[in-house]
Amino acid sequence: MSMRSRFYVLAAEALDDDERVAVVSAEIGVAELPRHPRHFNVGIREQLMIGIAAGLALEGMRPVAHSYTPFLVERPYEQVKLDFVHQGLGAVLVSTGASYDAARAGRTHQAPEDVAVMSALPGWTIHVPG
Repeated sequence: MSMRSRFYVLAAEALDDDERVAVVSAEIGVAELPRHPRHFNVGIREQLMIGIAAGLALEGMRPVAHSYTPFLVERPYEQVKLDFVHQGLGAVLVSTGASYDAARAGRTHQAPEDVAVMSALPGWTIHVPG
């Protein structure tokens, strides 16, 4: 089972087991995650994905935001910084295709500086499996 497939299994379990968990995705994993009232697919609006996740965190939820790495790290970086870091909020950001992992998808789906960019955020922890 791939890490991505395993994430969908664990996310579905977390949604069922913890009413505080909410998954916000940007047009990824829609078919893999079962329909759930706390799974919000915002389409290809990555900044909105982060804004919704931060709003959920403000309300005491435990948001999990999920997308391809460049659309989770680079495109909405300002929202991560302002909506989460500057407000002292937390979330779990789960990406797929980190660094050059999505070679077949082309440069639009690659983010070789993903870890460096997120490392600039104070108080955040980065996990790189593998």
